Formats: sequence, structure tokens, C-alpha cells
Amino acid sequence: MYWKDALEAFAYIHSVTVPDKTLPLISKQAESKNQKDTWDYSGRLWFFYSSIIASAFGWSTKQIASLSVREALAYVQEILTDKQLEREFAWSTTEVAYSYDKQTKKSKFVSLSRPYWMLPDIDEKKGKVVRIPKSLLPVGTIITIDERKNEIEKAKSTRDN
Repeated sequence: MYWKDALEAFAYIHSVTVPDKTLPLISKQAESKNQKDTWDYSGRLWFFYSSIIASAFGWSTKQIASLSVREALAYVQEILTDKQLEREFAWSTTEVAYSYDKQTKKSKFVSLSRPYWMLPDIDEKKGKVVRIPKSLLPVGTIITIDERKNEIEKAKSTRDN
């Protein structure tokens, strides 16, 4: 087999099997740890995700293995979302969730922190005004494209006359 054909076949297989990054579970990055966990081993991710699905639905590993990667990750994300929302509800019913403010003499709800993949994207802050320091602004008059086109046309018309 010609090496280029083998490489193209590999690239095609890779593109078909790699899940798209629309699921927050895999698109957002967790804070990286410098040290590897002592219980971590090669291939652990399969057992981790399959055990989550199996415990939620009672499926066998054969049934789980027949799922596409996207389907499996979507199930895992939904299961983890349900568990997190249950934890948040249980948290809201405890006294620890409400801190007392002595100045206002009222209790304030302190929400349970969410995992990294449930947090909103930083880029989603719409309508936020970005302040640019004066030292970074350009010096002089800023000319738009339309104004520049008008200047060029005026220069051409005066040159032609």
C-alpha cells in the first residue's frame, strides 16, 4: 500500500471516530493537575465512563460498547448533570448553604460550586464594555474604510481635472 493512501485512511478513520467538541464535558478543559493520581492506569477512562453508564441504566458493557462515542459521552454528561443538580438541591436544604451577614442581619444563599464543564464560557459575556487604556489607542484621526474610499475618489477627480 502506498504510504499516502495509508495516511489518508488513518486520517479518515480518525475524523469519523473523534467526537465533535460540542459537548461541554469534553470541550472545556479542567484545571490540570501536575501529579498523576496513584490509582490512575492506562485505559481507565473506558472503565470510568462505562461504569457511570452501567450504574445509571443497568446496561452491560457490550451494550455500552455498541454506542457511538458521541452518544456515550452525551449519556455520561446527562447522568453527571442530574447528579450535580441533585447535590445542589440537597445542598440548598442544609444550614451550611446559608451564611449569616451580621451587617444586614439576613441570611444569604451560597450556592454549591459546579464542575468546570457546567460553568459558562468566558466568551459568552455579551454586552460587556471592554475598556482600552488610553496608551494603547492609536494616535491621530481614525479613518473608516468608507471615508478612505471617498478621499481616494476625491484625489482621483482632482487629479483628472
